[in-house]
Amino acid sequence: MSHDVLGIDVGATSIKFQRFDASGADVGKRARRATQFPCPPETLLSVIDERLALWPSTRIGLGFPGAVRDGVVLDGANLGRIGGAGTPFDPDLQRLWLEFPLQSVLRERTGATVHVANDAALAVLGCALDQGNELVVTLGTGFGLSLVRDGRLADVRDVGDELLHSDETYDALLGELGRRSDPGAWMVHVVSAVIALADEFDATTIHLAGGNARRLSPRAFGDWAPHVIIERDQPGLRGAWRMFYP
Repeated sequence: MSHDVLGIDVGATSIKFQRFDASGADVGKRARRATQFPCPPETLLSVIDERLALWPSTRIGLGFPGAVRDGVVLDGANLGRIGGAGTPFDPDLQRLWLEFPLQSVLRERTGATVHVANDAALAVLGCALDQGNELVVTLGTGFGLSLVRDGRLADVRDVGDELLHSDETYDALLGELGRRSDPGAWMVHVVSAVIALADEFDATTIHLAGGNARRLSPRAFGDWAPHVIIERDQPGLRGAWRMFYP
């Protein structure tokens, strides 16, 4: 049976799937599969093929963990690494992902209507209140950033590879490897960085999403606490549905 929308959230740790009906209600349970490495495009496509064999779908919304423009992957990010986050980049993998037309390839491969976007952008769609300047930060393997202004997705830079301190990037310091190495320092760095970004973008609301968001409390953000929302669900999957039903 074909359900209305299949949401796919591709991460550097796992790939999550959820079916939705036209109203946005979940259909069945969420599925999760560990991301295989190395992960060239064909490996990711094969995993999606396997899921579609079980869950046929005519509409697919996919969040990709790297820069995407008009359904074309501009940067494979952690999927361009030998074994995932924290491992060296593989030049051959990076070349395979560079300008890979994932959206059109999936359409041709599945016959479905497909929308592909950056995973942080989908997280925005899945949790935004459509009021004011909403900063959405995803805390997972790396550090993702998106912004919505009065319900419209705004262009913001990808900060993951930017230096947060003299020798540490946002991804390295605020991602999962940073948390594992020193959870207490990780929390302090996350709060400081998020508040600085909220000030920079004149945010009125902060949404914290991703697997590590649950490790934080709005109280940690001091005066910002009333404006901080910890997203307990997977807004990227919900955002995949909203690509078809805005």
